[in-house]
Amino acid sequence: MLDEKIIRTSNDFDTEFRSVQNLQQLEELRIKYIGRNGLISSLFDELKKVSQEEKPALGKSLNLLRSKANGSLTSLKLKLESVVFSKESKIDLTLPGNLKEIGSRHILTQTLDEIKSIFKGMGFSVHEGPELESDYYNFEA
Repeated sequence: MLDEKIIRTSNDFDTEFRSVQNLQQLEELRIKYIGRNGLISSLFDELKKVSQEEKPALGKSLNLLRSKANGSLTSLKLKLESVVFSKESKIDLTLPGNLKEIGSRHILTQTLDEIKSIFKGMGFSVHEGPELESDYYNFEA
């Protein structure tokens, strides 16, 4: 009785596996057969009701079915993902290239900008001007 269900489930899996076209159908098939409440799991539940003499042979065939299903689903998933990736990763040669910036900012300039941002955060303002003022501009003007 259980051995017939195992063979029927294996044949049904093979039939449905051949008709999978995309990742969504693959996931639905995985849930249907290998999921927590899947068909193969229900067969393992039925294995508990079988006599002790039949359990080893039926358990072995159930494990083979589960490993076959896992292997088939994994290989097809990798194949479908690679097809989707190859379709998405085509290079558009009509787009302009990425320009690389030449050089970088001097370390003293970076440090000065960091100090300025700290003082701005404390409420100060930054003004540019000459480093030395003459006597005329300081006192006489």
